[in-house]
Amino acid sequence: GETDIQLKWPETGPEVIWKQPIGTGYSAPSVLGDQIVVHHRKDDKEIISCRSVSQGKVIWEHSYKSTFTDPYGYNNGPRCSPILAGDRCYTLGAEGVLFCTSMADGTVIWQHDLKETFQLPDWFFGVGCSPILDGDRLIVLVGGQPNAGVVAFDTKDGRILWQAVGKDTWHGVVDAHTEQPYEWTGEEKIVSYSSPLIAEIHGKRHLLCLMRQGLVSLNPETGTVNFKY
Repeated sequence: GETDIQLKWPETGPEVIWKQPIGTGYSAPSVLGDQIVVHHRKDDKEIISCRSVSQGKVIWEHSYKSTFTDPYGYNNGPRCSPILAGDRCYTLGAEGVLFCTSMADGTVIWQHDLKETFQLPDWFFGVGCSPILDGDRLIVLVGGQPNAGVVAFDTKDGRILWQAVGKDTWHGVVDAHTEQPYEWTGEEKIVSYSSPLIAEIHGKRHLLCLMRQGLVSLNPETGTVNFKY
């Protein structure tokens, strides 16, 4: 764990073991064993780059075209951090391209272009919620109309297991600010930039998602709503 970190550094700082230049993005690197995966952007490509933790050298890379431009002038790289588990790497790019790649050599196991699979409204800062793993489910805040705010994908083959949150969740619900029932228009942005988490509360598992319209708790296995606010 992180309990043996030495914080008494010399004036020159800790020894640099290696350093490598990377492109743009807001994605944090992820580590599994002696592999570190960095998801970044160079020129017109997003790059999933797997490197050696001990040496920094590239083990494999998978790249694909990206035309994303941040409308507010922030950089154009990925926002979501890679998820590494077993022999697989899961990444979500700034334009909503979801990849499952092999940790051994970067081979693509399955992929989804969320813009093609779902009805996605325009976003503010690109796709920015890191997915989470729950058993054999990869749970993604997709933000699709009318009811694909949250989607669970099968980790084995990428098929959609369930989708939830949207019109069925919020239409007619009394808004806490206006105290009036909300009228769903079909033009809403559903997703936010808050990544989901799973917690056990009073013996019940909750997938907690802070969406643009409010907080919703789902059963992570089925996508059914526990509560919403």
